[in-house]
Amino acid sequence: MRCLEASLALYAALGSESTASRELSITTLTIGAPLTQPLTYRASEAVCWVTLTMAQVNSGQPSQWRRALALSKESQNDGVQVTSTVDLTHALLEAGAYEEALVLTQHTLALARTLPLRVIFQRFLTVLGSVSHALQQWEEARRTLEEAVAVAEGPLCVPALTRLCMHSAEAGRWEQAYSYAMKVINIRKRFERLLIMWEFYPHYETEALLRGGDERQAREAVQRHGERPGPNRRYRLSYLRSVAVLAAWDGHSEQAIGHLCEAAQIAADLGLPADPGGVGKLV
Repeated sequence: MRCLEASLALYAALGSESTASRELSITTLTIGAPLTQPLTYRASEAVCWVTLTMAQVNSGQPSQWRRALALSKESQNDGVQVTSTVDLTHALLEAGAYEEALVLTQHTLALARTLPLRVIFQRFLTVLGSVSHALQQWEEARRTLEEAVAVAEGPLCVPALTRLCMHSAEAGRWEQAYSYAMKVINIRKRFERLLIMWEFYPHYETEALLRGGDERQAREAVQRHGERPGPNRRYRLSYLRSVAVLAAWDGHSEQAIGHLCEAAQIAADLGLPADPGGVGKLV
C-alpha cells in the first residue's frame, strides 16, 4: 500500500498535454493501450487506485473505491473499467452496499463479455456470483459461479470454488460442499506459496470436510490457513471462524464461543456487515 500511495503521488505530478502515447508498459498492454498520453496516465492511475482498493479490502481497511471508479471511467478503456468494477464490487460487498454492487455489476456485464482477456471476465463472474449470493439470489449465484469455474484455470478458479462450497453448505448440500472443498484444497496444495485474495469463507470448507469424514484434511487446512494471516485482521477473522468450527466439532463449546466472540469483535472493528459475509449469522 505504501508503494501504491507513492505511485499515486507521482501520477498527480504528470502533465496533461494531449500528445500521442509513448509509453507501453506491461500493465498498459494488458488493459489495452489508450491512444493519447493523458489517457494512458489515467488508465494506469485507475489501475493503481483499484489495486490500492483491493489491498485495503484484504487488509480490513476502509477503501477509496469511488476515486478508482471515477478514474476508470475517465480512462475511456474497457479493460480498466471492468477490472475496476471487479475490485470495487468486492469493496462494496465488504461494506454491505449490496444494491449498489448489483447496479455496478449489471451495468458492466455486457462489456465484460466482450473483453479478449478471459481472465478479466472470469474474475468478473466470480464477483457477480458473490453479489447474487449476498442478495440471496441463490440459483443465479450458483449458475454464475459455475460459469466462472468453467472459464478459469489453475488457482484463478479458487475464489469461485470456495464460494460454491459456501453456497452448497448454506443449502445443506454437504456432499456437494465436500466435493468443492476438496477441489479447493488440492489447488491450494499445488500453489502453496500463493495467498489467493478474497478467501474469507474457509470455515464452510472446514465443516464440509468434517461432515465428509475427512477430519485430517480439515485440521491441516485450518493449520495452513492460520500460518498465513500474520497481523492481518481480515484473514485472522476468517481463521477464527474455522477454529471455532473445529472446537464445536470436538465438543468444546466454550472454546468455540470464545473464538466467535473474538471474530465478532474484529468484524465490528472493521465495520463488516452482520450477514453471511460477516460473522453475525455464525454468532
